[in-house]
Amino acid sequence: NPFGDRPVSIDIPRDHAARALPTGGALDVVIGSDAGDDMIIAHLGTDGTTWVRRLTDLTGEAEPRYYPSGIRHDVDGTLIAVADATNFQTVLITPGNDEPVYLPDLALAVHPELIVTSQTVGDRAEVAMFDPDGTRLRTLSTPAVRGATITADGERVVVITRTGEVLAGRPESGNIETLNTLGLVEGDTVVDAITVAGGSRLLAVARHSIHLVATDGAELG
Repeated sequence: NPFGDRPVSIDIPRDHAARALPTGGALDVVIGSDAGDDMIIAHLGTDGTTWVRRLTDLTGEAEPRYYPSGIRHDVDGTLIAVADATNFQTVLITPGNDEPVYLPDLALAVHPELIVTSQTVGDRAEVAMFDPDGTRLRTLSTPAVRGATITADGERVVVITRTGEVLAGRPESGNIETLNTLGLVEGDTVVDAITVAGGSRLLAVARHSIHLVATDGAELG
């Protein structure tokens, strides 16, 4: 019994829901409201250790607006990035550590060695790359971004833009590489891009089509 003799009991506030993050290692559960509120993160490590925290106990935020839909995390659940709409920033949580890291803008993708955030203004976006300790490594200017993933080695971020461009950037370079352009019908745009298959694929959802994209930019279907 990983919880010992006394199971961990967590009260779920009214209008909040519990959902497990799709991780391949630890079990991570978040309890929050789609309307934005405080959030509880419960972590069961692969070694059987437990860590349960209310996010405001870590941040001290008096008027929290944390959204479960804005969470990004690495494959194994060792880093969890939560959107903080009150301060328009990202709160980066390492389960087991009560000291969060604060990053500007909202998280796009998370890897143990690289965190990517974005800020959209009009039809342009600033995509920023950080170390997990919060050190800014690089900022890139791109067309408005709909989603992103990070390659398994943590060396490159791959983004899909509103107009269907598949772009790549690296922390050590200010250059943006165009990998592909999705075959959208004339006038169509991408409304969302979701990471699937453990982050090895992006599912780009346009108004009239869906596209499965690999991290090398290849359109798989």
